Amino acid sequence: MSLEKLDKIAEIKDSRLILAIDIGVLEEYSLATEETKIVSLLGLLKDYVVGVKFGLPTIISLGYDKVKSIVKKFSDEYYFIADLKIAD
Repeated sequence: MSLEKLDKIAEIKDSRLILAIDIGVLEEYSLATEETKIVSLLGLLKDYVVGVKFGLPTIISLGYDKVKSIVKKFSDEYYFIADLKIAD
């Protein structure tokens, strides 16, 4: 993704908000629930938020395929960022 896409979405939405999705280690039974919550939240905020940042714990907990599915579903509406640093 390019910064031009980020600029374009920010201009259309008249916003510069980036939403951080940071969840910790999840039990197996809560993975589907968390994915549903994230999809629902992104649906509700699509008029206000420009970008979505997935933290490393979220990516590990949900798994690559679920994160990829979320990104694919909302790829036209958000600029996605993977925050892969281990500690800050």
